[in-house]
Amino acid sequence: MTPGFKTIFEDIIRQGQLAGEIRDDVPAELIAEMLHSIYQAAAFSRLEIPFRENVAMKTRLLLDGIKLR
Repeated sequence: MTPGFKTIFEDIIRQGQLAGEIRDDVPAELIAEMLHSIYQAAAFSRLEIPFRENVAMKTRLLLDGIKLR
């Protein structure tokens, strides 16, 4: 079973792919899983970084890799 918000991520990612903002050689479903993994990683992180900042930093790292250049 997948979280209910995973389909929301997939829809947003697909829209970005269609608009040419996100690379389309990677399936939207895979990118959505990676976004979900960020939340899990931040939730269990032992780093002394606040949760929101942890998520923001990891999301920026991910987005730098999926942006169309």
